[in-house]
Amino acid sequence: MKVENDRLKELLFKLGVRRLGRIAEELGISRSTVIARFKRLVEAGYVEVYRDVDYTLLGLTPMEVEVSAAARVRDVERIFRGFWIFRGVLLGFDGEVCILYRAVPPAGHREEILRRLEESFPKAVRAFRVAGWFHPVNGTVADWVTELAERVRRSPKSLPRRLALRDPVPRPLMKDELDAKVLRHLELRPTARFSEIARSLRVPPRIIRYHYKAHLENPGVVGPPKARWGLYSAGLGHLTLNLRLGFRSEERMARFVNALDGLAPAAYVSRLFDEMIVSLDVAIEPAQLISLLKALRELRKSGYLASYIIRVLEDVKFRAPPYGKLRVRAGRWRL
Repeated sequence: MKVENDRLKELLFKLGVRRLGRIAEELGISRSTVIARFKRLVEAGYVEVYRDVDYTLLGLTPMEVEVSAAARVRDVERIFRGFWIFRGVLLGFDGEVCILYRAVPPAGHREEILRRLEESFPKAVRAFRVAGWFHPVNGTVADWVTELAERVRRSPKSLPRRLALRDPVPRPLMKDELDAKVLRHLELRPTARFSEIARSLRVPPRIIRYHYKAHLENPGVVGPPKARWGLYSAGLGHLTLNLRLGFRSEERMARFVNALDGLAPAAYVSRLFDEMIVSLDVAIEPAQLISLLKALRELRKSGYLASYIIRVLEDVKFRAPPYGKLRVRAGRWRL
């Protein structure tokens, strides 16, 4: 059973959650059995289903903020005005504790949020503007860190489009509020059918299909549902680490990010504006920690890395983006 589940996860990562019939053929079992095992893996946290969303095409500014643990969580989140979508506790090996927030406020509200944070918590805030978020393809290499340095040298020299340096579009690619409602449903339930969304919103399924295809999928706002290893799941015997990696050039940064594609068992990358820095969440087995440290030292010694900070990421919480607080008026977001 374990071998079959491992093979099922490998095929899910490779073919996607929409190809369950093909996966059943590869495994030589029925489609209903594949669906049942897939649901069990998701419920247990071994597999996560998600959709890639390009928030910059929605006129939103992805941002990361680290706040000292001394600041009250309720006060910090009040300043975010509901726009934060991710929160986790960062535990440094030097004993420092921070709270990491990822948020997607409208482009015009980022400066206000930073100003209020700095006024309320002087010297307790480290803010970063994010170019984009990128989920590398899951790999199947068990001890992936042993190949990391060699893979970096052979990887492409250009960054994935999602991590390219760019500002949010001034007018979001949303035609009306129904687009926002459909996207919210898909982020809450990545595998939701058009008929289920239509029933919830009380509109015909063909309308939901049209809005998804024409206004969300075709412009590149949202991608198809994908599966990955349970990156933020607790109790599965692995560590979730946050790596903040500084690079000497954009080419070397691109090579590192591209080396993760198809190699890391589970990873989530964000490119930080104005600096050659990548923020990387990665799940590894505890036994791989020493190998990871050796790989990072080798990359720094060879000149690819300028600096790196490793911290443990715990107590992760998610929220759906606050599309309910926003309204589309004349092609712009309005609160």
